[in-house]
Order: sequence, then C-alpha cells, then structure tokens
Amino acid sequence: MDCDILIIDGNSLLFKAFYGVPARIYGKDNKLIHGLIGFIGILLKTIISYHPTYLVLAFDNELGSFRDKIDGGYKSNRIRDWSGISEEKSPFSQLPKIYKALNYLKLKHYEILDYEADDVIAECVKRYGENNKIIILSTDYDLLQLVNDNAKLFFPRGKNSILYGVNEVKNKFGILPELIPEFKALVGDKSDNIKGIHGIGEKTAQKLFKQYSSLEEIYNKLDDIEPNSLRQKLLDNKERVFKNLNLIRLKERVDLPFDLECLKVPSNLVSQKTMQILRDIDLV
Repeated sequence: MDCDILIIDGNSLLFKAFYGVPARIYGKDNKLIHGLIGFIGILLKTIISYHPTYLVLAFDNELGSFRDKIDGGYKSNRIRDWSGISEEKSPFSQLPKIYKALNYLKLKHYEILDYEADDVIAECVKRYGENNKIIILSTDYDLLQLVNDNAKLFFPRGKNSILYGVNEVKNKFGILPELIPEFKALVGDKSDNIKGIHGIGEKTAQKLFKQYSSLEEIYNKLDDIEPNSLRQKLLDNKERVFKNLNLIRLKERVDLPFDLECLKVPSNLVSQKTMQILRDIDLV
C-alpha cells in the first residue's frame, strides 16, 4: 500500500529503537549506537514499504508543552529530564547522531515550542489529509484519534506490525477513532498518568458511547443515565473528565514551520542501507 505522506512520531520511534534492539552496539567513538541503527533501519524499511512522496519527522519539544500548565501531574510517571541519565539508559544520548543521519539523508525534522509531536502530526493530518493518503508511524495509542478514511496508523512490531484503519480501531475499542479522546477521558490513560473515573472501565465507556454520541451529550442527558451510581460518578467527576479531554485531545492550529513541498523524499532513499549511511557520516 503506497501513501502520499509518511509522518514519523520521532520520540516513539526513538524509544522503540533504543529498547527494542537487544544488542549493545558501539560506534567509532566507543559510544552506543544501537538506537541509531534501529531508528534508521525502521525508517528505511517503512519508506520502502509505503513509497511516500513526502516525509514529516516530528519530535517532542524538550521543554514540555501546554499540557503541563493544565495538569502538573501530566506524564509525571515518566522521566522528564534525561540530562543526568547515563548513555546506557538514556535513548536521548543517541538523538544527536540520529539527527546527523537524518540531515545526511536530507530529511527534515521538527520540534515546536509548547507542543508535542502528536500535535504537529494532528495538524499535518488536518492540513494535508483531505487530498492525500497518510500513514503515521508510531506506537502511541493517542494517535488513533487521527485515523480516518485517508489516514492510518502503523504500529511497527516486526511480524506483528499492525496498520490501524477505521475498522481496526472500532474492532479494538468498540468506538470510532474520533471518540478515542472522550473514551480515554472517562477511563484514564496510565501511560500519561491521567486518572479516569474510578469504577468506569472500558466496557462501561463503550456502552455509554453506543447510546450517546459524545461526552457533551452524555452530560446533557445525565438524568437519563442508569444506574444511579453511574450517573453520580459522572456528575462527581465532570471537572476531571473535561480536564482529561483537554489533555488527551490533540491540538490542531499548530503553526507549522514547513511547507509540504519542502518535504519531498529524496529519490535515492530506497536504495540506502543503514550501515553504509553510518559509514558515510563517520560513525562506524
């Protein structure tokens, strides 16, 4: 399946490559490069699989995002400052070399102040998705909310890789992709330290969204919801639910620092080999 635009969630791919390559491989400077090898390898393989005309590489801004102002506990279950972490344990220790390889391949990469990579990806899907077929490469379930008739999400897992379209999302969650943020606002998201409503799990949330089209409709028709205990939980946690929604729903209207035409994939990329690239830039 070919696509017009391939969008890479840079941080997701960085972590997958760093932790997914079991061997510890060292480069010319005796520094680890296994994450670099995995990153470039998956990137090239995906390009060969989907033959994109354009490529966007989005990374999280190191200074955080507007979500930290909404909730100080957002992602507090993760390491936020990697500066004191050893290269053996920090994926970001290999990021400068990844950038060097991307620059050599003439592939532009972006971080945007106050936004996460997911928001940049959401803006790209909104801006360019109407007339283009898009594949998003990521292992972040938040991005499932962007899946539509023209945009699919590719989870790279070797032989178990999954390409999520609308039907795959419905089969997994029992709801349409655009309802993913509202679904997670109710049940929470442990990976981002977002607490849902205690006692409302996935099955209950699925039942609610089979009856009601949105969180707004659920709360507008709260008096109709049975049993009473469920209605009370929704009422007591209304503020939390809508704060969760602001955290989970991806922001569009991001001021992109690039024009699509400058993101054309170089024609020679499909013939590139990972280790030859690293030799060419003097890393091995």
